[in-house]
Amino acid sequence: MGAATSTSGERKATFTYIWAIENGNSLIFGTSVSSPVFTVNSLEVSKWSLGWYVFGSDIRLFLQREQDCAEPERIELDYELSFLGTNGLPLIKRTGTHTFRRGFYSGFSKFAVRDEVFCRRRAEFLPRDVLTVRCRMLRKANGTLKPQVCFARTSFGLDRRCFVWTIKDFSSLPLGHKTTLFLKSTSEAASDLLLNFCLKEYDGKECVSIDIDRDDVTKLSGITGEIAILDVEGTVVHSEKIYLNYFKRNMSLCKFIEKSKLLSNVTYFLPNDVLSLRCELEIYYGPHWNGIENGIGIN
Repeated sequence: MGAATSTSGERKATFTYIWAIENGNSLIFGTSVSSPVFTVNSLEVSKWSLGWYVFGSDIRLFLQREQDCAEPERIELDYELSFLGTNGLPLIKRTGTHTFRRGFYSGFSKFAVRDEVFCRRRAEFLPRDVLTVRCRMLRKANGTLKPQVCFARTSFGLDRRCFVWTIKDFSSLPLGHKTTLFLKSTSEAASDLLLNFCLKEYDGKECVSIDIDRDDVTKLSGITGEIAILDVEGTVVHSEKIYLNYFKRNMSLCKFIEKSKLLSNVTYFLPNDVLSLRCELEIYYGPHWNGIENGIGIN
């Protein structure tokens, strides 16, 4: 639902809602997330939330009036949505005017560009991996109501793993071989993972493949990182970036390298016939905290 342009940013807001999203890089995986519901006493004790979604190259951001709100049926607002920098000033700001009925929303389907927020200007938008969203609301009628402020936080789960995985007797491993490594989650909110080292055939060539198994397909948002081959001196001689944001119970994390390339220089790639893989993974899962931190004039 579109938003009409407004100049509400030039006027004092009735209500300010500041929402901090911790481990915010998780949002790049297309995660749909709603903010904690907040109550605005000066707007007939009405309930609201913010909604976020990454769709393609765009970040969508909306303000929604909750269905279980009290009367009146309609509330006309000027509102402003923004992403804040470390100094508390907007890095991106959009304003709109809308008459909100219960259960309806308004906002921006092209609020920001995904790569600008998560890549090109990540240090500005996600300092310490925290994205801060601000919503300011002002009723069109009787715009001099008492100001209120509310702070909320959503924290996504994140497991960071860095380890070296050694595969012994590599040269003698047959096609179809699989070695499994169990990764125990550090949080009860996330599912455990199994990494599988496999030798598979791709286009007639025998290749190293790293697959992933998981029991619960609902808890994992995505995985990023890098898997690298280390030589006899511990130097990276080949690496693959990891970016996975869609999950079935079993998926290929990466098709890594042809076996023949590793066997072409055993002394260099396979000292003592051991393949050494350095794995650096960031494993994101859904919110494990989503709530109001504190507020003034909040129920």
